Amino acid sequence: MIDKTILKLVAKGDKRAFDVLYKNYHQKIFAFALSYFKNEEDAYDLVQEVFIKIWNNRDKLGLHSNPDAYIFAISRNSIISQFRKRSNENDYLKYLKEKSSTNSIGAEELCSYNFLTQYYKDLISQLPPRRREIFVLSRKNGLLNREIAEQLKISEKTVENQLTKAISFFRKKLGGDKFFFSASLFLFIWHCFS
Repeated sequence: MIDKTILKLVAKGDKRAFDVLYKNYHQKIFAFALSYFKNEEDAYDLVQEVFIKIWNNRDKLGLHSNPDAYIFAISRNSIISQFRKRSNENDYLKYLKEKSSTNSIGAEELCSYNFLTQYYKDLISQLPPRRREIFVLSRKNGLLNREIAEQLKISEKTVENQLTKAISFFRKKLGGDKFFFSASLFLFIWHCFS
């Protein structure tokens, strides 16, 4: 376990103390992530994501009586977010393959990446700034609603409402076609944020 003095220094923004924290935990988090991902690149990415979250929420670090539990909770939640994101992506890919083989619309017409990318960038730019920020944190960064609420210091309900309004806005702009909406939203997130 790390000295509480280090945690207090990190909470105040001390970068040297953060380096000490990193040196003490990065191998443990890597091994933890590797046991789930079975892939070193994904495990390294998760380590970086965890330490970015720790730094962004450093003011809360000194409040925890058990820093090991806090840091590994962030790690566990990040792993769960990644698996959830991958699961959703795989489900959409299967759905798109099935639909494109049974649909009269050609896959190329339906899935024009360049068109969708530009179209969604335009749509996202039309969102109010806070709603846009919440949407990007959710869809690009894969943060849970609770994590977004903590990071932005707003209620989880506000995050849910803003995401619902953003999705509703996209659905309205796409004409309400559920398949086209789902396919294009998935492709947008996949293409723009990967």
